[in-house]
Amino acid sequence: MESNQLRFLESVENIKSLVELRVGRQLSTSRAREISACIQQGRQFFDAASIAPLEIRPLVQFYGMVGFAKALVLAHKLCTLSSLAPSHGLRDITAPGGRIAELTATIEGRGTFFDFNDTVSRLNRLRYLDAETHPTKVLVPTASSASLSGVQITLKAILARSAALSKLYRYTFDEQSSAESLGHLFFDASGNYWTTKLVDVQQLESRAAMYAIVGRWRARFPYLSRWRVIEAVPAWGASYITLASLEHQHGDDLDAVALPETEPRHYSASLSEVTLDHPRIPLERLFLGVGGGYSGGGVHAIAPHANHYISEFSLAYIGLFLLSSLVRYRPDVWSHAVSRSSLQDRPIDDRALSLVQAFLVDTHAAIPTLVVRALNPHEDDYA
Repeated sequence: MESNQLRFLESVENIKSLVELRVGRQLSTSRAREISACIQQGRQFFDAASIAPLEIRPLVQFYGMVGFAKALVLAHKLCTLSSLAPSHGLRDITAPGGRIAELTATIEGRGTFFDFNDTVSRLNRLRYLDAETHPTKVLVPTASSASLSGVQITLKAILARSAALSKLYRYTFDEQSSAESLGHLFFDASGNYWTTKLVDVQQLESRAAMYAIVGRWRARFPYLSRWRVIEAVPAWGASYITLASLEHQHGDDLDAVALPETEPRHYSASLSEVTLDHPRIPLERLFLGVGGGYSGGGVHAIAPHANHYISEFSLAYIGLFLLSSLVRYRPDVWSHAVSRSSLQDRPIDDRALSLVQAFLVDTHAAIPTLVVRALNPHEDDYA
């Protein structure tokens, strides 16, 4: 997102008119000035972060995150800066000697994170094109701040829930990430149901393999159990699983009755059965944890953490908080990781370094985009 689009929001007159469009209420000049100042501060810190050395970049970028977070809170709550609690609402509880991936935060009471999470949780949305290809959205709220009080989360768990880092996460830790693309969300107007595709690297060699693939996805993203599998085929070295927004009328949507093998390793449900006999599930009931609503990319599933579906932007805030805390209070640990050095009493701790760098790059693009689209409906096709 270009700096000019943020600079446009730094105008007091511009922000007054845009907030009125967004929330339907007029904003006083003094409150507009506070929002403008927060946006300007966020932009300047992000500009500085883009050229800052890695040794200090997380700290600079987190300060920008705080500025942007306050701007969104002020614009949507129509409150004043003085009314915000002067704390983050997060605490670094990383154990002494903990490695980078083991950085841990606990979510506490009132603070900037508390207000920011409640703002973005209500804004979280699923974007799609309707039957006439009009840009359309469905709000999919994520966990409220009150429900997250006392929840602990590691940096590794945060990195696992970034869709942009999914492949790199798998390479780094040799395990599946907790965020995956939900490709080709499509509305079948003739059948009045939705479909989405899962792409999995495991080969679809048998029905047993299909059970394993679908079971793994549903274990990570429980709400996918509501979707019925209507097709599973191998293609381009991967497995493509199509799910539809149809209630299960059969006990097992993967067995030979519900999903017969029409060709070797090709499994497909009867279209007449699908289109006629199954109740439809409303789209807003099909998803709980989703991201991509403001990024301009596709829809991606985000796994719950401690049984809570947390906003992708709240996860970004916590991740930047943890990294900034590392830079501020344990600079020797961070410098040791960045230098990729090894000491007699301290092994190399650079395993997650490429992930952290990718996380910084991703949030550097995603957070300003959120601010622009959440505040300026002219820049948001799904407003």
